Amino acid sequence: VPDSPLNNRRILLYNLGQFGVGFLLLSFSRNFVLFCILCSFRSGASGCLWTFSSVILQRLVPKDMMGRVFALEMALLTLGASISSLLTGWLLDYMEWSPFSIIRLAGIIALGYACVWAFLMHVVFKDIDAKSVIIPVKTNISIR
Repeated sequence: VPDSPLNNRRILLYNLGQFGVGFLLLSFSRNFVLFCILCSFRSGASGCLWTFSSVILQRLVPKDMMGRVFALEMALLTLGASISSLLTGWLLDYMEWSPFSIIRLAGIIALGYACVWAFLMHVVFKDIDAKSVIIPVKTNISIR
């Protein structure tokens, strides 16, 4: 895949979709082996999303702001994990949802994000893609 902002956004869209579909498939799985395979499918998307978000941030953020932006990203990830743990516990204990219902909800939320991202790609980023250029990344790393 050629390196361009449009292709990066397409890969993010694919991974968001894979993440949501993976969760939905997990919610219907009752076989342990199939559950493990589907967990790997979903986790692959998660790893790609995290990696791509870091790469895109490195390309878009000025060097003198990069530390602050990455700190904010990690803070938001930590906050999201805490909120999702709290919400999961509340749904399990007080609303008496099954774990599979919660996994299904996670899949629906992830597919919702994918739909929003697809909308942004086709409406908001449409004009940007016509003029997009590759942002070069300069590093001081040399491989010997």
